[in-house]
Amino acid sequence: MKLFRPVLLLSMLMVPMSLQAHLLPKQNVTMKILDNSANFVVSVPISALPNVDENKDGKASLREIRNQEKWIEQQFKSGFTITNNGKKGTDLMVMAMPPETDGDHHHHSDYVVILYRVQFDEIPNNPIISTNLFGTHSDEGKMVIRATMGVEKELATLTPALNWHEFFKKPNI
Repeated sequence: MKLFRPVLLLSMLMVPMSLQAHLLPKQNVTMKILDNSANFVVSVPISALPNVDENKDGKASLREIRNQEKWIEQQFKSGFTITNNGKKGTDLMVMAMPPETDGDHHHHSDYVVILYRVQFDEIPNNPIISTNLFGTHSDEGKMVIRATMGVEKELATLTPALNWHEFFKKPNI
């Protein structure tokens, strides 16, 4: 738990201030490479996470997210991967939470936010992200990833047909 607050703060700093009423909009990912680690804020549709929506209303309440937190984290780790030079890193943190930061514990949302941190043996200069965490609704068929490594920035959109991307790839000369 000691790691929770610094990582949460770091993650929230990765999101523009105008979006902080919600940690991250639906179908979005931020990735920030810091030294040997990759830090993520990922919004995942509830429809991509079977058995989380206990009352079958298409949304998750804070209670449902807390009840199913380990299951959400397990599904996330199996459906969202990052590799560097073909190797997976070590998961340092996976935490599910509702997207609202304004303290409204009665709000139900059709997505959940995952804070995720993974560490590698070396700086992940060309990380590859792949996912199958697309929802079943018509507006849940893409995931926009904003990546930062130092001053470099890159934007990628993943879909079920093209569900992976290599970031910061250097051109062949």
